Amino acid sequence: MRSDPPTALPALPPFHPATVIRDWDNGQGFTIADAVTGVAAFGATGSGKTSGTGRHLALGYMGSAAEMGGIVLCAKKDERAQWEQWAKEAGREQDLIVFDASGKWCFNFLDWEASHAGEGGGLTINVVALLEEIILALQPEKASAGGENIFWEDALHQLLISTVELVQLAGRELRLASMRDIVRSAPLSREQAKDHAWQEESACWFFLNEAERNTAQSSEDVQADYAECRAYWLDDFANLSDRTRSIITLMFTKLAQPFSARPLRRLFSTETNIRPEDTFDGRIIIVDLPTQEFRLAGKIAALVWKYCWQVAVMRRPPAPPGQYLRPVFVWADEAAENFLSRGDSAFQAVARASAGCTVYLAQNINQYRKRLGDNDAFESFISNLQNKFFHQMTGPTAKWAAELLGERWEHISGWTSGTSIPNALDAGGSQSASATMSEQRRYYIEPARFTTLKRGGVAYGFEVEAVCYKGGHIFSDGKPYTILTFNQKK
Repeated sequence: MRSDPPTALPALPPFHPATVIRDWDNGQGFTIADAVTGVAAFGATGSGKTSGTGRHLALGYMGSAAEMGGIVLCAKKDERAQWEQWAKEAGREQDLIVFDASGKWCFNFLDWEASHAGEGGGLTINVVALLEEIILALQPEKASAGGENIFWEDALHQLLISTVELVQLAGRELRLASMRDIVRSAPLSREQAKDHAWQEESACWFFLNEAERNTAQSSEDVQADYAECRAYWLDDFANLSDRTRSIITLMFTKLAQPFSARPLRRLFSTETNIRPEDTFDGRIIIVDLPTQEFRLAGKIAALVWKYCWQVAVMRRPPAPPGQYLRPVFVWADEAAENFLSRGDSAFQAVARASAGCTVYLAQNINQYRKRLGDNDAFESFISNLQNKFFHQMTGPTAKWAAELLGERWEHISGWTSGTSIPNALDAGGSQSASATMSEQRRYYIEPARFTTLKRGGVAYGFEVEAVCYKGGHIFSDGKPYTILTFNQKK
């Protein structure tokens, strides 16, 4: 009897969650559905986490199966060259955008937020929230500050609200330079606010007049906003004590100063020719101001891009029925020390619905705990990065990894034997033996095993090992993990 040939499985539509982007054989692999639940990779210095898990996933994310766009935050000076090589291997060189100190590419993030066309677009409070997120990311200790600090933070918040509102009501492009000029030239008293000499020199007065003309024919709500803004600058701010006014002015200046100097002034406070949304079309933006070289300026640049990208991803409209969003990624090596912020937990909790993929590489869990401040915050964040890759490591991270993978019951056999010593009543003596069997709970992988994983290089034949855990997944051998081997030369 003739049998019909097997029917080929129908091709999956582009970006379908079941699309395999890294095939591990035996029906196992890494899919888009896995990618959108986040990745955390751990490993000691020199363990091969970047050349192992990092390269493996990067080529998968950029490969033809997924064709992801994304942003890359750089900690080390060689990361740009590394990603350029990976993009070449994946055939994606034409999609790279290098955002660096040259100023070829610019992103006015404040005006980007202020001019957003969605239902929540243009709201002053959202622009201010963006600025305050950057402040807290740079100074996480402020997130839990209390007492007198709350007063000053509230005062700065009101100053930011009124400054952003004034620029927008005046119909001008929102730039930190304009905001700085307004604050610097604001009246120091109600009497000065009425002085013609001050009015002729003051940027604050210029913007107030522009806002009045621009809102003259607007709705009652807009005119009411202008009246509130005018009252703040000419009455409330002018009537503050010298000490209060000088402190909040100093706080604002401290925030604005990095964006008023090289290289951030040109990159973030002028025009815009690259946006986070460009990653939705497959662009890969390398934020090449590595913190190793640019230090605070590099960290600010990375945090601006990361937070704005996360906001853009969460705003993505859903795909039409039967279609799927192109997945996009944020990638950070040495993430815990340089790029982590309080917004990461909130983003990761909802990123899956918007096809947002997080890949964070770090040396150990203590770096995360130190940055996040307490164990609950750490658990809240790390539990939402469902895929975890463990390279060679020691100490608390190895024990934590063993506990994460879990325990199983194991049969333990034992053998005992003994010999009695002869005495006067029993000249011959005797021997005895017995076997025992018991069940004990043991880790699937003992913490010591993580210390011996292959680290690559000549000593290990350029092979790197990683223990892979995918939340809730059981691999083909019935275990909740698998050990992957990456070849650094292939």
